[in-house]
Amino acid sequence: MIGYFAAARTGRAEVNPYWPRASLLSSTSLFIGPDHLLSGEAREELERVVLGADNLSPKDKAPDVLSWLTNLPEALAPVMKSPAFPSLWLGYLAVIEGRGGGWEAEVMRAVIALEETLGLPADEHPRVDFVPSLLQSPHLADYAMTGDTLRIIATRPDGLSIVHELLHQVLDRPVREAVLEVAEASGSGTEASRGAETFRDREALRDRVNLEKMRALGYAWDDTLESVVRVLQETWVRAASLWIMYKDDPERAEDGARGDVARGFRLEPEFLRSLRKDWAGLGSAKRVLAGAIREHPR
Repeated sequence: MIGYFAAARTGRAEVNPYWPRASLLSSTSLFIGPDHLLSGEAREELERVVLGADNLSPKDKAPDVLSWLTNLPEALAPVMKSPAFPSLWLGYLAVIEGRGGGWEAEVMRAVIALEETLGLPADEHPRVDFVPSLLQSPHLADYAMTGDTLRIIATRPDGLSIVHELLHQVLDRPVREAVLEVAEASGSGTEASRGAETFRDREALRDRVNLEKMRALGYAWDDTLESVVRVLQETWVRAASLWIMYKDDPERAEDGARGDVARGFRLEPEFLRSLRKDWAGLGSAKRVLAGAIREHPR
């Protein structure tokens, strides 16, 4: 069992040596059924989610990783069969229940803020469910899409984290389209070959991301355009989260963006300003983002 969970430590991200595999294990646990097994359908859905994730490197989508994830029920079986497990589990549930007040209200507050600020109808984003995980760092939030529900995994519900994870589901696609549009307009490669090209070959994206810091945080894995796409998705979502949650306190939002610049999210203040000035609904996302990337001083 120790050997199984030790494989979660990748050591690639300095701030979290267990990224992304510990997060993937948390997500995988939500696909396990009442019989404590992964059904064939659940395995297929898990594979679809992992292979389609923009925040994972090719190494973390490899067959051996998928096989490791699907073996989670077997790894948990000795624990669940232990005579001590039932009382420990009931005690853990009691602690969760004792801290559970206000979760629904916090989720609802965040969702309403997102809908009102973005002009986004309720049927154009996933429904949200909160999954408490008291054993993980309070500074981390994970998520998993199961069916049409976004399940946010954290020690406590936090409006900014809820909006952040929900925005990834809504904005990651237009961000990808905008970044590739800028890249294709400034480079000679085709979309089919972009994974093998480094962003340093693309004049319009030069100096717009800090790959050294982004690798340390786990948001980039190499010099390919796919890494840059992921960094800019995260930067855009951070800016949008600040805009939505602190719309009535712009100074606080700007302070948050400046703090993220120090962490390596170089374009965040530009993205925040563009959102305030140019946002005109979800259909404008690609245009607003592409303009902000082009206008950022090199």
